[in-house]
Amino acid sequence: MKPLVAATLLGAAALIPHYAQAQTGRESPLVEDSAPLARGFEQLFAADQNGDGKLIGTRFGDELQSASPLAKAIFAYADYVNPNAPFSPWGQSARGDYVEGGITFKPRHMTANRILLKADLEAIWGPLATRLQQPLGAGLVAQDLKQILALDPKADAASVHQAAELLLAQIHTLLRAEGRNDTQPFTQAELLARLPANSLERLIAEQTAGHGVQFFASALNHNPALDRRAAAGDAEIVSSAQQQYLLTIAKRAKEAALLQDIQALLR
Repeated sequence: MKPLVAATLLGAAALIPHYAQAQTGRESPLVEDSAPLARGFEQLFAADQNGDGKLIGTRFGDELQSASPLAKAIFAYADYVNPNAPFSPWGQSARGDYVEGGITFKPRHMTANRILLKADLEAIWGPLATRLQQPLGAGLVAQDLKQILALDPKADAASVHQAAELLLAQIHTLLRAEGRNDTQPFTQAELLARLPANSLERLIAEQTAGHGVQFFASALNHNPALDRRAAAGDAEIVSSAQQQYLLTIAKRAKEAALLQDIQALLR
């Protein structure tokens, strides 16, 4: 291991002990990227001027005013991912997710509201270093995102996030407008008929059709009440599992966009 990199990692060990200890013992692509990343985390911890173990990035009491662009980008990613948010019955990928509404329910993601504890920053170090190597992540969500981006050359991670969120909003607007509720959802064909041709929202709907049942199979097997339609094997229904999957697509795209901001500052 290069002496400068090793020294930087050892200095960061006091901040993020578990990850630093794991990386100092072996050569890894992450080691080469860790020196500038560690400096960003060091700047974040230094921004906690009153030493209360909490970093505030809100308009009032903003402790990030003098922080570097890299430190602010790391903070934005940690705030969105919200690593210590409550678990969801949908599983690890839905951590921090909840539903809002009355007659109809829309899945939403809860950020950390730009108030992060030291424990939040420590928890995000390892996952952030890993995701920098693979911004879209892995598995079915990553495959869908890659396909969507390939089929629409004008799209990027940020626009896919916006379109997926808009698609969720359109689903619930249609449900309310037609007096339906979550026990009488749209079919995939009905949804597509209401989406503009050649729109990014339609492309996302087409590429992810039925994937909610597949992605959340473990959660549905454990708790079929999460989505009675999906549990019955009705993959053509845009029900709770499919809507939760659309939120997962939106979140992964947003995370990728935030990771791109960090990557640009690490160069």
